[in-house]
Amino acid sequence: LSSHYDTSSRELLSSHYDTSSRELLSSHYDTSSRELLSSHYDNSSRELLSCRKLLSSHYDTSSRELLSSHYDTSCRELLSSHYDTSCRKLLSSHYDTSGRELLSSHYDTSCRELLSSHYDTSSRELLSSHYDTSSRELLSSHYDTSSRELLSSHYDTSSRELLSSHYDTSSRELLSSHYDTSCRELQVVH
Repeated sequence: LSSHYDTSSRELLSSHYDTSSRELLSSHYDTSSRELLSSHYDNSSRELLSCRKLLSSHYDTSSRELLSSHYDTSCRELLSSHYDTSCRKLLSSHYDTSGRELLSSHYDTSCRELLSSHYDTSSRELLSSHYDTSSRELLSSHYDTSSRELLSSHYDTSSRELLSSHYDTSSRELLSSHYDTSCRELQVVH
């Protein structure tokens, strides 16, 4: 059993290696939030088991970043979050092994915007959406790697209109379309 107390961050780090089961048990107590973070790695099943959902945390004092990962064996999902204190941004990613999709979200506390992107490995498409809380608008873009086209849509909740634009990289043209839900007409501007 080994324990390490870091006076700078006031954290107690302890690790325990069990030779009988060949397992490494580590716990991390954060006195600021009064939370106990524990991780358990089972070499036999090669799985990372958790207590209280958060398995492992890593604080890098050089970059002042908090790196945390969470592996849930029940749904086989890997959740990782990255908080950068310099720009006060919370970066989180969610990998679903069942659907082979990588979901990442970026919350910028300065402008209170939630940026999320979704990468689907099956169709090799990058889907990103941007929600602006100030104007209550949902901005989404879709990049198709097969045709190398960038598709973006803009939904204005005030007028209930869907604005979409299509940029074709081959011809370097910007195609925009405007769908008005009131008259159900599609207007294309080239």
